[in-house]
Amino acid sequence: SKFTHFQRYFQEKNPEPLVFAPFSRGIHDMAEGGCYDKIKDLDRLFEILSEAMREYDSSNASMDLVLFEDAMKHVAKICRIISNPSGHPLLVGVGGSGRQSLSRLSAYVCQCMTFTIVISSSYGLGDLKTDLQAMYRRAGVKDEGVMFLITDNQIANERFLVCFNDLLSSGEVTDLFPSEDKDTIRNQVRSHAKGLGVVDTPDNLWNFFLSQTRKNLHVSMCFSPVGDLMWSRARKFPALVNCTVIDWFQQWPVAALFNVASKFLTPVEQLGAHDNPIRAPITDFFPFTYEAINELSRSYLENERRYSYSTPKSFLESLKLYTMMLEEKVDALADKKQRLSIGLIKLRDTQEQVAGLEEELKEKAVVVQEKATKADAFADEVGREKAKVNAEAEKASIEAVKCQQIAQQVAEKKKECTRDLDAAKPLVAQAEKALDVLDKKEFNELKAFTRPPPGVDTVCEAALVLQASVDPLIDVNNKGRLKDRSWKSSVKMMNDPLRFLLNLKAFKGHIDDGAVPAYNFEEARKLIDEMGGESCLEGMKKKSQAAAGLSEWVINIIKYYDVVVTVEPKKKSLQDATETLKKANERQAQASALVQELEEMLKNLVADYDKAIEEKEAVMAEADRCQTKLQMAQRLVNALRENGVIWEQTVERTAEELIFIPGDSLVACAFASYVGVFTREYRERATEHFVSFLQERDVPLGPKPDPLATLSTEAEQARWCAKGLPRDRASLENGSIMMCSKRWSLIIDPQMQGSAWVKQKEAERLQVTRMG
Repeated sequence: SKFTHFQRYFQEKNPEPLVFAPFSRGIHDMAEGGCYDKIKDLDRLFEILSEAMREYDSSNASMDLVLFEDAMKHVAKICRIISNPSGHPLLVGVGGSGRQSLSRLSAYVCQCMTFTIVISSSYGLGDLKTDLQAMYRRAGVKDEGVMFLITDNQIANERFLVCFNDLLSSGEVTDLFPSEDKDTIRNQVRSHAKGLGVVDTPDNLWNFFLSQTRKNLHVSMCFSPVGDLMWSRARKFPALVNCTVIDWFQQWPVAALFNVASKFLTPVEQLGAHDNPIRAPITDFFPFTYEAINELSRSYLENERRYSYSTPKSFLESLKLYTMMLEEKVDALADKKQRLSIGLIKLRDTQEQVAGLEEELKEKAVVVQEKATKADAFADEVGREKAKVNAEAEKASIEAVKCQQIAQQVAEKKKECTRDLDAAKPLVAQAEKALDVLDKKEFNELKAFTRPPPGVDTVCEAALVLQASVDPLIDVNNKGRLKDRSWKSSVKMMNDPLRFLLNLKAFKGHIDDGAVPAYNFEEARKLIDEMGGESCLEGMKKKSQAAAGLSEWVINIIKYYDVVVTVEPKKKSLQDATETLKKANERQAQASALVQELEEMLKNLVADYDKAIEEKEAVMAEADRCQTKLQMAQRLVNALRENGVIWEQTVERTAEELIFIPGDSLVACAFASYVGVFTREYRERATEHFVSFLQERDVPLGPKPDPLATLSTEAEQARWCAKGLPRDRASLENGSIMMCSKRWSLIIDPQMQGSAWVKQKEAERLQVTRMG
């Protein structure tokens, strides 16, 4: 027969794959249109699609697909469909079968951009047309490949199907573009159309735009066969079936399930090394449970008249739940084991430290006694030295008081002397002022008198008397008194007027030095009194200006002498007091130096004492700390002695649990993923199947594998019951499934028990919405 060579593609055992695709030469050839030909074998097909998936994942969100045989054939079929103008695939299958992921991969292989809509509460027909306009412009104007990926869940309004029906049947959606937009589009495609020989008319340009759209725009519709919705829509809108190529996504074969499970479980570190003997049966368990649950669902439908669907989505969710739960359980047990092991090590270390602390405390007690004795000896010496310092300080304080009193007396006397001397200074100034008006000429006139006027000679005699024993030119007897009082002696005194004036002005200094005898002043005062005192000054001015000035000087210098004589005892007293103060200050300085020396010695002694006390207190504090630490350690050791035994047992039990946890978690995850829809009887049957399969393949399990105990603890169950969950096992299992599953829960709850529990449990963050 001429069809004999086709038998190798359809034989029952090991049929040769028959796959045609436009990417037979590789995905990079697709930019030039590709080559539609037969793929040599599945290995070549896997190589091409693996490369495409790597490139897709590098520039888009990773899909993490498992390319088993059926999946690769679906990709080849979708690529064949969208490689043709007006090629639209209708992908029919249940959730999780890979319709959307394989559509995206196929679009990438065929150089198409994937476009999908985002449904929201406000998304309507106008929004859909806006999105379609964007896709039409990209496909018809820019001549780019576009795949419009739409699922039945995204059809929020049945009127959307009117647009899809027009798009699938003719490529033109009614009233999609207003007339002004059509003119814009015609202008945009005009140059391209002319290049291809299209006559430049509005109808031709529009038809060219539609032909480009039909060539580049492809709709991939992902519908579910469950229920009557798909068939109802197909009857109302025939183009959904007539103008598409249907690709049925059947149940995954066992080989595909195994490949997917192997891909997900290979990187799981908690299963041990890659050659661990439990990896193979655990991987086999997932396809087994999927098939077993499908068989149980058929029995459930026959006996209970209830439907139960297990889709590839359920299979994938069970894998994800297992990897997550296994990681959490193993990490939690490993952490628990590590913490308890560390606790045991710490407990043994503490026991050893307690023994060491007891010995250390004995040694410190001896050191404390030595330090205490040394500190007491220092305290006695410091006390004696401190008493000595206090005695000397008291003496120094007394001397300081005495010095202060003497200093106060000296200050008062000095103040009194200064006051008296300051009062006499105007007299000297007045005497000097009287001399200042005299000059050499006037004295020459005065000494020129052979017989001076009455009084003039007396004044000169008074000046002569005052300077006796002071001026060496004035002759005095052996007693130091004036020898000759005649006018001739006076003229001799004034022989050098300038020298005479200087002697008069320096006379005050002789008085201050005590060089002028008191007798001179007594004689001079008698002479002035004979002349009438100060009353003679006016008459003297008429006789001689020099005599008048000399009279005024004599009168004032005598007054100054009287003041000096009065102050002299006070100055003597001041001098004696000053000397006394000096000696007292010397005594005080000696006492202060002694006190300072003693205080320095005391300071050093106190520093040594403080250091000794500090060492004593430090040693005592260290001893107290050791004692406290010892007591606490003893209490801790005594309190944990029994716990140490419990910890050792718990560590051993945890090590056993780490062996059992992969198998127990496997049963629990299969239970949570598949059996929630079944009644109690079917749940037990499913659990028995799971356990039997694992036991037959020597997967370690606990003594009594219980999914409920694995999925939740007794404490969690108690909290749930306190929030209103019924205490029967079925309700607790339902609660565990809801809390562990990563999928949304659909509660069939005629008695509203589950609803009441959820409302109480999630009261703080619950928002209740009523549908319809």
